[in-house]
Amino acid sequence: MSSFGAIHAAGRRGAWSHLGLAERTRAQWRRAVEALERSMAIARERRTALEGDGLRLARLGESYLGLGDMERARALVLAS
Repeated sequence: MSSFGAIHAAGRRGAWSHLGLAERTRAQWRRAVEALERSMAIARERRTALEGDGLRLARLGESYLGLGDMERARALVLAS
């Protein structure tokens, strides 16, 4: 991957992560889950910002809790 590609992927990952955080703040749980999962997929696919996985998993778990899916929320928080 070129350095431009890495920077572009990191920017996309960060943008989706911030969107997920904003949607969580607004209690838009489904949209938060979608954005955070997309952020995680980009990070793993491009191997960028993997040190942030714990925080992303915790935020994703909180979002599933907001949806009422306690089992999925607990699993994600424990994985973080």
